[in-house]
Amino acid sequence: MVPHALVIEPDAIIREPLIAALQSWGFTTVGVVSSGQAWEAIGRQIPDLVVIEPDLGAESGFRLVGRMISENTRHSPAVVVLTHCSAREKILEAARIGIRHYLLKSNFNLEQFRHRVDLAIRRAGLSPLEVHIKAKQAVGSGSAPDPSGTSVSKAAAAGQEEPTPSGASISTTGVTKISEIESILPKDRATELIQNYGQCRALSPMFNYAMKLLNDSQASIESIASALKRDQAIATRVLRAANSGGYNRGRAVHTVEQAAVRIGISELRNIVMGIAVMEEFGGSEFEGFIDVMEFWEHGLATAMICQEIARETRSMDPEEAFLVGLLHDVGRVVMIEQFGPGMVSGFVMARELDQPLHVIEKRLYSLDHADIAGLMFKEWHFPNNLIVPVATHHLSLANLKHIHPGAIKQTATLITADRLANLLMLGSSGNEWLNTLDDAAEEIALSPQAMDRIIQRIPDRVDELKCGLSAASGMVCEKRTLENRRASLEHPVHPEPISVTSAPDSIAIMLGRLSGPDTAAPNLAVVHLTDTDQVPALVEKLAQTDARAGRTLPVLVHHAHKVGPPPVLLEGRRARSIELPMPYDGVLAAVAELLSEPEHLSDTAAPANAA
Repeated sequence: MVPHALVIEPDAIIREPLIAALQSWGFTTVGVVSSGQAWEAIGRQIPDLVVIEPDLGAESGFRLVGRMISENTRHSPAVVVLTHCSAREKILEAARIGIRHYLLKSNFNLEQFRHRVDLAIRRAGLSPLEVHIKAKQAVGSGSAPDPSGTSVSKAAAAGQEEPTPSGASISTTGVTKISEIESILPKDRATELIQNYGQCRALSPMFNYAMKLLNDSQASIESIASALKRDQAIATRVLRAANSGGYNRGRAVHTVEQAAVRIGISELRNIVMGIAVMEEFGGSEFEGFIDVMEFWEHGLATAMICQEIARETRSMDPEEAFLVGLLHDVGRVVMIEQFGPGMVSGFVMARELDQPLHVIEKRLYSLDHADIAGLMFKEWHFPNNLIVPVATHHLSLANLKHIHPGAIKQTATLITADRLANLLMLGSSGNEWLNTLDDAAEEIALSPQAMDRIIQRIPDRVDELKCGLSAASGMVCEKRTLENRRASLEHPVHPEPISVTSAPDSIAIMLGRLSGPDTAAPNLAVVHLTDTDQVPALVEKLAQTDARAGRTLPVLVHHAHKVGPPPVLLEGRRARSIELPMPYDGVLAAVAELLSEPEHLSDTAAPANAA
């Protein structure tokens, strides 16, 4: 069925391009200039989509939309507001009647409009915009060409069309180096938009309850169960989680008290917080950019590692640590929702330029997802011990010590947890980069023994919690990130770590996870070099490893910045050297090359990156 759109806009300069765009995207479209004409058009055909300027003179556009929704309960249209008015009371008025898609004409173009239309119609239960566009193209109706790259506002620069995050293929950006990236929004404007968003978005009752639960560290099973039972939706989800494969220990549980006894009060807190955060920030807005389940798996993994580090080192309160880890990347969800078309380009640029995604975010908007989260959390009056670690987790420790010396332990805890979750390939938040653990782990005095304990027990615990929350939210629990990485290697990897320092070796951790628990003989030596003084001891250890293996193993050298591997470490063997940070794909390519080379090839060493 062809969708129908109603454009209510007095200004023909804006109205006519909107009509042309919607027609080219597969909508039958009617344009009107007043509320009276709008009611006449609605009488003839109820629209699937309404695009409206609220300032209509006699009758407020918001009142018109409210009446339309109340009088057509079986067919509530998708609504996109396009207006000059940025007054807070107007935005709140729109929010009160359920309007989520509010665009300002002052910095508006049809790229943004297309993205908002796609979000609005999907939320209203219609097919994604791409489906209607393809249907339109298939019938060849000859309507106006898609003008998505043309600016409606005279103040906005003309741009090229970018696909929406609905799963369509993404074209290249034409940017060849990071200095060529042009800012989409100045920092003050991006900050204003996010602050307005934070002011207008009310936190759900479930999230507020979870925050209260977090703040009451002395709450008993009985008091938590009593509170949960007052909200049947939360109680039902908790029971689903407790009866899921991750926690099921036999007979099903039927009460919240039984669930708490089965999984423990600490895990119960984690489940409630996980359900609340996933409901608050999850949704279709970022499907197509990031795999939803992988995003939340990464958040859960970071949360649980944060909590374990806090217990091991006393760097921060363990319950707060869990929440900090769970929330640390939600700013990216908001960026996708608010800056959709530009974020499409950001994801592409990060891949094409081999840059971390947060670096590209900063170039495009002068803010990255950590900054965005910090701004929102301030608007919601979160405590500073939650705001600061999340807002600063992409800063260097040197900067942190200068800017927020009182929060260095908490932030270093989050940095370590975030990086370790990436190394263990527990989900993905869109960041495809690996980093070292040395500096942050040293800052919080995380011992090698504690690190090993966390690495051993966290993956299974994350699987339990992930499957529990998946069951609670009706999602399928799958292990995809790790399996996809393993599948990218033609030959299985069985690493033998070689180090003479107690500093954690990020590459050995990652490859150990790829290898799994099998006991196959090693086929790759992984050397961790942090100082040239270590070379003689490493050469000796490498020779001992070769002797045990009965052959000269290929070697992957992970070296510190400005500490390149000397020839003596690489002589007589196939070798590659890498330096972090670098993308997953770079590490996997080096490993694949070493494992695929036949034994008789030259033993010349070559770097895997240009560092």
